Amino acid sequence: VVPLSATVAAARLAEVLSLHDVAFLPGDEAAEDIAVRAVNLALATDGKTSVRLADEGTRVAAGLVFELRATAHSEDSGVPTVDFDVALSTVELAGRLAVAIEAASGTDDARVVVMLPQTPPEERDRQRIAVKLLDAVCGALD
Repeated sequence: VVPLSATVAAARLAEVLSLHDVAFLPGDEAAEDIAVRAVNLALATDGKTSVRLADEGTRVAAGLVFELRATAHSEDSGVPTVDFDVALSTVELAGRLAVAIEAASGTDDARVVVMLPQTPPEERDRQRIAVKLLDAVCGALD
């Protein structure tokens, strides 16, 4: 039996993701696993979602790119950046992402950099980060 809360959460996730073009761009090797996991989770929720994995050449038409990084880069000046702190609740993270999305929406490059914590060695911890990230993105876009 699937709990009602899980069913409602999956339906909300599918609905929000169907309304937005979103891409996850791994900005470095350490972030690639998290980006792939977030995209796979979105696709598992709704196979028709427009969420996708991006590369440097990909631009999402009228959409939003979340560039995931474990290390900072100097070319990020002026790009809204959110630190993914595992101690934050999903609601708090969503609030920070919403502010960054608002700042990015007025630019030619609709991109938000998400600074990931040190990539955990445990697979389940990486999965938790991907789940929390996707849930927070949906909360920010909802």
